Amino acid sequence: MGYKWLLVLWLPIIAAGADSQRYIVELSGDPIAEHVAKERKRTGKHVEMNSDVARTRQTQLRSEQRQVRKKLDDLGVKVLESTEAISNSLIVDMPDEVAAKVAAIPGVKRVRKAQTYKPMLDHALPLHKVPEAWNRVGVDTAGLGIKIAIIDSGVEISHPGMQDSTLTVPAGFPKTNADSGTGFGGYWIAITKYHNASGDVTPQEAHNDYLELLASGGLIGLALALWFAVAFVRRARNTLHSPDPYLRAAALGALVGIFGVMIHSFVDFGLHITSNALILCVLIVIAVQRPNETISATGTRSGTHRSQIPSCP
Repeated sequence: MGYKWLLVLWLPIIAAGADSQRYIVELSGDPIAEHVAKERKRTGKHVEMNSDVARTRQTQLRSEQRQVRKKLDDLGVKVLESTEAISNSLIVDMPDEVAAKVAAIPGVKRVRKAQTYKPMLDHALPLHKVPEAWNRVGVDTAGLGIKIAIIDSGVEISHPGMQDSTLTVPAGFPKTNADSGTGFGGYWIAITKYHNASGDVTPQEAHNDYLELLASGGLIGLALALWFAVAFVRRARNTLHSPDPYLRAAALGALVGIFGVMIHSFVDFGLHITSNALILCVLIVIAVQRPNETISATGTRSGTHRSQIPSCP
C-alpha cells in the first residue's frame, strides 16, 4: 500500500518530466506585412499597415488560425501565443513526438523548435583577448591618448535597407519653397515629399529640362533663365546682322543647333549629360560672337582682316 502512495506522489513529477518543448508553427498564409507589400506592387499605390487592406488581411489570418487551433487542441497541443503582422505563426507547447503530426495539419507550412538566445554576447571579449590588453596597459588608462577616427562614406541610397517604402519622410523635410526651389541636384530627394506612390521607385529627374529648372531653381532660377534668354536673343540678332557673311553663317548654324537642343529638352533631360551641356555652351558662344570689323562710311575696313585668296585677273 505504501508503494501505491509513493507512485501517486511521483506521478506529477514524472508527467512534468515529459519532453514538452516550445515550438513555432508557421502557417502557409502570407502575414499582414507581406500581403501589404504585394498589394503595393500590384496596385502601385502606397498601402499603410493600418489601412483597410491590412485590417481585412488580419481578419482572414485570425479565421485561418482558429481552424488550426481546433486541430491542435485535438492533439493536446497548448497554444501560447500567435503572430500575424510580420509572421503568420502560432507559438505552442508540445512534446517532440507530436511535432510530426502538427506538421501534417493542412495549412501548416513548417514546424520549428524555438531557440533561446542569451541577451549578452559574453564570449566576444575573451575571444579577442580584450581583458589581456586591459591588464597590460591598466584598466584605468586603457585608451588614454588614443584618437579614433571614423571615415564614413555616406548613405548608399541603393542599399536594400534604404528601400523600405513604409518609411515616411520626417515633417518639414526636405525644406523647399517656391522662391529658391529644391536646389540644383536635389530634385530626387525633394520629390519624395510629394511622390504619393509605393516608394519602390523614386524619380531622379523631372519630366524635362525646363521643369527641372523650375523645380530646382524656383522663381529665382526662372527669372535668371528668362533674363539670360532675352540677353541671348539680342546678342544673337546683332550677330545675324553682321556685315561678315562667314560670321552670319556660323551664327545661323549655331542657332539651328540650339533650337534642336531646345526641342529635345521638352521631352527629355539631355542637358544632364555633360557632353550635351558642353556642346550647348559652345553653340551659344558661336551664336553671340560679335563682329571683329566694321565698314566705315568711306568704304574702308577697320579691325582684323581674314586672309583672302586673290581672284584671277
